[in-house]
Amino acid sequence: MNEALDEMQSAGEEGIVLDTTGSVAYTGDEICRRMQSLSTVVYLAASPAEEELLIARYLSDPKPVLWRDQFSQRPGESPEDAIARCYPQLIAHRKQMYARYARRTISMQHSHNEGLDARGFLELIEGQARPA
Repeated sequence: MNEALDEMQSAGEEGIVLDTTGSVAYTGDEICRRMQSLSTVVYLAASPAEEELLIARYLSDPKPVLWRDQFSQRPGESPEDAIARCYPQLIAHRKQMYARYARRTISMQHSHNEGLDARGFLELIEGQARPA
């Protein structure tokens, strides 16, 4: 992240888009604050229905994630049951972290708009900066 942020800083106003993973919030407050100062941090927020779908997809095909203190296996609980119980907690915890660092919040639904190209997405983000 520091390398990417260094590159952003040296690029100035050239307009770099940095697409991070959900784990970027675990890089620490210093890096996340630096990212805020160098860019417009956008949080793609999922609706409750979209969250349920994301959780179901993860549970059917788990991928490596950083759990930190959001995972615990209870005595007698299978690893699969522990993951199913803890993953929604992880998502809720991350939502708080993302909201803390985001300058703009955009509904994830917009990313599914087939007619939305890169320019349209940037205009959507800019539209969030103007009062309604």
